[in-house]
Amino acid sequence: MVVFKDMVHELQNGRENPDGADQGFIASYFPELLDKPLFHPPPNGTKLDGTYRLPLGYQMDASYYYLKLRWSIPCGPNSVITFPGAPWLKPWYWWAWPVLPLGLQWHEKRLQTIG
Repeated sequence: MVVFKDMVHELQNGRENPDGADQGFIASYFPELLDKPLFHPPPNGTKLDGTYRLPLGYQMDASYYYLKLRWSIPCGPNSVITFPGAPWLKPWYWWAWPVLPLGLQWHEKRLQTIG
C-alpha cells in the first residue's frame, strides 16, 4: 500500500514519463527492474523477499494471441492481457468483435468476474 500511495502521489505531481502511458510511468518508477531476477513461485509456499520481474505469461499482449489465433505462450488464471494499438480496436467496443475475436473472450471473463 505504501508503494501504491507513492505511485499515485508521483502521478499527481507530474512525474517525468517518457511515453506518457502506463508502461513509461512504471519503467520510470522502477528503473532497476530489468536487473531483477524473474519471479518463480517457491514450491513449498514460502514467502519471497525483494523485488522480482514477472515472466512472460503473467502480463500478455493480445498480439501474442493473434499471431496464431491461440495462446502459444503459457497464460494462467492470474494473467493480465493488454490490448495495445488503435483505440477503436479495444475489446470493450462492440464493433471490434468481428475483427478481434479475443474481445468475445474478454466479455465472457468480464461477465464471470464483475457481472
